[in-house]
Amino acid sequence: MKVYIYVLKHPVTNEIRYVGLTRFPVKRLNNEINYPHTKHLRNWVASLKTESLLPVMEVVEETEEELACEAEKRWIAEKRAQGCRLINFTDGGERGYKITDEYRAALSAGIRGKKRRPMSDEHKAKISAANKGRQFNPNSGINFTVLNRSRAGIPLSKETKAKLSLIGKDKMHGERLKKLMEGGKKFKRPSKWTDEQKSEVKFLIAEGYSMKVIADAYGTNVGMISAVKRGRAWSDALPATHDFLLPAAKSIAIYRNEKGQYERVA
Repeated sequence: MKVYIYVLKHPVTNEIRYVGLTRFPVKRLNNEINYPHTKHLRNWVASLKTESLLPVMEVVEETEEELACEAEKRWIAEKRAQGCRLINFTDGGERGYKITDEYRAALSAGIRGKKRRPMSDEHKAKISAANKGRQFNPNSGINFTVLNRSRAGIPLSKETKAKLSLIGKDKMHGERLKKLMEGGKKFKRPSKWTDEQKSEVKFLIAEGYSMKVIADAYGTNVGMISAVKRGRAWSDALPATHDFLLPAAKSIAIYRNEKGQYERVA
């Protein structure tokens, strides 16, 4: 595939400031203008934009893929020898960003210089004194220093164990403790519905009354009636078989005629 060696020039002075290589010159120029890939190139393009200018690209050589890196290095060396103030960060030929050994050594030295310094004995003593000042909790009266020591294998005293036991018992007592001990499933919240009302609601559902009508008649919400209709509530209740007063309003109208039969009306 063809690879192109290009230079970026100042649009007014025609001074060559950058040498690069690319497969797609038009796309690369757009990237260099909008997304410069090095700090020096970004600063130079930004300075041109402040004057409402943009760099100019000129293709100086067309070569093959395997010869492109050497061609780029040759052009960079040649332009530097001619005195061009190139802003290339490297000598070229990397096909991507690659720092020099000198720059890598400088980075390494800087990182080593920022490593954490060991704490002095005086600083350690200050930290220890500050932690010792927070060893008691005035609300519980428990010595938390003793608790921390227990994690290192030092057993708790009988006094501390007794205090911890009392705190646990105070948090759960009475009916709540009884439920936890005997099993929460045995304690069901009492229903506000009587068995007769449950049977009546199931009868009205079977007769075709709308859920809204039933809910209004019994002072509940449609979600409750819907749960009964889908079998998610009152599964043990049976529809009423005896006669009772039906609600007056019906959106799905069902009425009892003179013969005692139910008929659906629109």
